[in-house]
Amino acid sequence: MISILAAFAEGKTIIKDAQELKYKESNRIESIAYNLKEMGIEYEIRDDGLKILGNTYILKDSYNFYSFKDHRIAMAFSLVGFVLDNVRVYGCDNVKTSFPDFVEVMEGINGKIKIV
Repeated sequence: MISILAAFAEGKTIIKDAQELKYKESNRIESIAYNLKEMGIEYEIRDDGLKILGNTYILKDSYNFYSFKDHRIAMAFSLVGFVLDNVRVYGCDNVKTSFPDFVEVMEGINGKIKIV
C-alpha cells in the first residue's frame, strides 16, 4: 500500500528494512517493481526495499497489473484505478482469502477498475 501512495506523492520515498517482503506469497519487492514499471514510475530496487520517485507516472490508455498470486499486491494495485483510468488487475482469485467481496466492492465503487 505504501508503494501506491509513494507512486502518487511528490518527491522520493524510501522503503527500507523490508527484506522479509521477498519471502511472502510472492517476492513483493519484485512484484511491486514490475507493476510500478507498468505505470512508468521511476524506482530503484534495493537490498532491503525500494526507492520510489513519486508522481512520475505516464498517462496511458490502460494499465495492466499482475497480482503474482499475492492478494496484497492485487488489492494495492486495484487502488490505482481511483487515480488512473482503465486499470486491470489480473490473477485476483486469491483476494477472497482476506476480503471475500473485494472484487464486487471495488468494481461497484469505481467502474474504471477491472479485476480479473
